[in-house]
Amino acid sequence: MFYFSVGSFGDATCFSFYPGKNLGALGDGGAIVTDSELYKTMKMITNYGSIIKYHHEIQGLNSRLDELQASFLNVKLKSLDKVNEFRRTLSKRYLDEITNERIILPVSKYGEHVWHIFSIHCSERDALQNFLMNKNIETNIHYPIPTHLQNCCKSYGLTEGSFPITEKLSKTELSLPLYYGMTEEQQTYVIDAVNKWNGIL
Repeated sequence: MFYFSVGSFGDATCFSFYPGKNLGALGDGGAIVTDSELYKTMKMITNYGSIIKYHHEIQGLNSRLDELQASFLNVKLKSLDKVNEFRRTLSKRYLDEITNERIILPVSKYGEHVWHIFSIHCSERDALQNFLMNKNIETNIHYPIPTHLQNCCKSYGLTEGSFPITEKLSKTELSLPLYYGMTEEQQTYVIDAVNKWNGIL
């Protein structure tokens, strides 16, 4: 099987530079890696639809990446491989050492995962989250409300039951701590707590 870095294939690739991402900036952002014609169009869209100031060729937005964000990302880009490898090491340890049968661990069959989050599933997710919170272990839910049940999607006429698998996953998902700089001791504390949880708060 061949592996390609994101942005090295296809017509266009979009990135999120949300601060919590593996390659995060000081705030939200985005980038396009693409062929020259598509790049020209996307550049216009992000700059009011213009290439020359005040000459608008198409409808566009004000979505330019400012110099401060670009400088910050340029520095972080140099250590991205190291950061991703660190996250892979943490994730492998979670996969190897979490043995609680109430927990469903993620499966990565294809590609080379960079583990932006470490997402587990548990039918008693809320009880597990409260248990961990009482041990000062912060977790997150990605994402508590499925897209089709958001207010912004009401016009599509989708209701609860439209996507039962998605809805089930949203009720069972929990993201464990995973970040660059997490120590072995900190991860051991999380693993021990998850393994000791017996299904009650």
